[in-house]
Parts: sequence; C-alpha cells; structure tokens
Amino acid sequence: QRSPRSPLRSMLRIMLLLQLVPRSAARSLLHPGGASILATRVLRAPVASMATSGGVKQRDERLRVAKLLQSGSDLVGQTVTVKGWVRTVRQQKTFAFVELNDGSSLKGVQVVASEGMDSYSVVDQLSTGAAISVTGVVTASPASEQSVELKASSVELVGDCPAATYPLQKKRHSLEFLRSIAHLRPRTATIGATMRIRAALSFATHDFFRSQGFINVHTPLITASDSEGAGELFRVTTLPPGAGAVPVPADAVAPDAAAPMGADALAALEAQVNEAGAEVR
Repeated sequence: QRSPRSPLRSMLRIMLLLQLVPRSAARSLLHPGGASILATRVLRAPVASMATSGGVKQRDERLRVAKLLQSGSDLVGQTVTVKGWVRTVRQQKTFAFVELNDGSSLKGVQVVASEGMDSYSVVDQLSTGAAISVTGVVTASPASEQSVELKASSVELVGDCPAATYPLQKKRHSLEFLRSIAHLRPRTATIGATMRIRAALSFATHDFFRSQGFINVHTPLITASDSEGAGELFRVTTLPPGAGAVPVPADAVAPDAAAPMGADALAALEAQVNEAGAEVR
C-alpha cells in the first residue's frame, strides 16, 4: 500500500532491528488500518451491526476509513457510511472524485459522486478541509492505487471550509509553515506519519519497562522557569556544599535600576542575547 521510501516504513525497519516492536505489530502499522493517533472525536460514532434489507447488507452507522481499507474486497457490495474531512476534490463533467480521510489511516478513501445523485449539488461546495458524511456502496476500484472505492449515493456537508482561509492545500508544505499551524498539521501526511512512529516508540518503550516491573514516575524537572512557586522547592547552584553566601566585595556598587543604559552597554547586551539565541538554535 505504501512506497518503500515511506518514513513510516523506514522507521519500522529500525525499530525491528532494535527489537522495539514485534514483527506482527510492525505489519499492522504498515497496513492502512494501522495505529491511529488522530482521534476524530467530533465525528466519532459507534459502528452498528450489519442488517440485511432486500438482500443488501447495510450499515446504519459510521465506518472508519481504516476499517474500510483494511477489509478491502470483503465489504464490496455493502452500503456503508463514512465521515471525515476532504483532502482533494476533482470534478469532471458528469462525476467527481473526492478523497476522504478521518484520521484513522494515513491513506484516504476515494469517493465517486455521480451527477445523477440527489445531493450532487453539495459536491460543488466542497473544498479541502470540509467535513462531510458520505453514504454509498463499496465497489472494487479499477485503479491500482487502491483496492476499493466508495460509490456515493448521498453526500452531506457537515461543516464547510472556505479555501481562502484554510491554510492546508493539496501541495506539499514546508515544516517551517506547519509550525505556524500546530492545530492543523497532524492532518498532513508528514506529521501524521511522525506521530504514528512516536506513538509506536512510546508504546514499545513503556511496554518493555512495564514487563520488567518498572513504574512510570514523572519526576520534577530542572528548568529556568519559576512558575507556581516551583522555585521555592529547591535551588540549583554551582557552589560547593556548605559554601554559604557569596561574598560581596566592599567596593561593589549596586546598579541603579533607573539609570538608562548607554549605547555601548546596550550593544553589548544585544550581542550577548544574539549569541545565546544562536547557541539555542
């Protein structure tokens, strides 16, 4: 399902070499129905059991994209409902392709909407980032990129997303730009794959130490930030034990806080701040 150069596949190879995850877990992560870190709370709904009506199996509740891709041809011919966010929309003369993703898988499902559908006018309002609910029949896909696709019978617009204000588009975005939209960057493939790797590494580490009888404890952190009285708990110093207070020279003069800084002193301070910032970067 994924390119051999996928970052998720590369990291899982390293994890297998380090014996951080079993091979069965690695195979499940490489599958489109692998671990999910983007929980879609707003659109979450329990999946109801299948009911037979007129010889056609139907699902009244939502089916996750990961489950749909994982089941593959087993769901062909069944009517399902999927909910999520639009990644891309490609409109043709008599139909439209919509890629839908709900965060349960890196790969989205392709929805085919024909103009004969009653709610086809909704497709004209779709753009990247719009939240929709699609009901349709799972069919085998003629394309080689996916095994199944969803032939829509109805499309409901849950929440629109104007393209003029939504920052994520189909093109690849730089990491510098994604840092400025931290609340939306998990929807991208790069950050989504990174978070899945992080989740797998964290789970493997905690699982190993838990199996060895360890207990996870969050110890106090040594930081320069003094918030909520944390600095009163203990003090970190470079003086040896028992050294006492630092002696103050007799000729030392206390600085006048009200006196303005000279040009040379201000330039020296700016240079010091810039040097410290360069070291941090």
